[in-house]
Amino acid sequence: MSFWTHSSHLLLNAIRTILIYLALITPSTAFAASTTTDNVAVQLLSVTANNSALLVQTSPRHSLTGLNCTDDYWLVLSHNEVGFDAMLALLLAAQRSGSTLLVRADDNGGAQFCKLGRVVTYP
Repeated sequence: MSFWTHSSHLLLNAIRTILIYLALITPSTAFAASTTTDNVAVQLLSVTANNSALLVQTSPRHSLTGLNCTDDYWLVLSHNEVGFDAMLALLLAAQRSGSTLLVRADDNGGAQFCKLGRVVTYP
């Protein structure tokens, strides 16, 4: 086997090993079910002093089709989420202006309410 053939086999094996490792360590929530609902307005925003999550109610209510969440009353956004501040700003602006947006509801491990996974505003 030539040096280049042997090197390419080693490289392919290394890439294969890295991809398998990444597939194993990727959190299962990255592949969780989600659904989007378009043209909704922010109806209510709620937070309590002992809870670290923002609760969002949309009008009309967001879709739960294909999700394990059992109640469409709230979407939950944890303050620990990386995009919390940006999403909160978009939600407040949409509520204040009365504009509609698109929301993505993500499965929340069978919890009562789905997680708010994405907010898209329109011009």
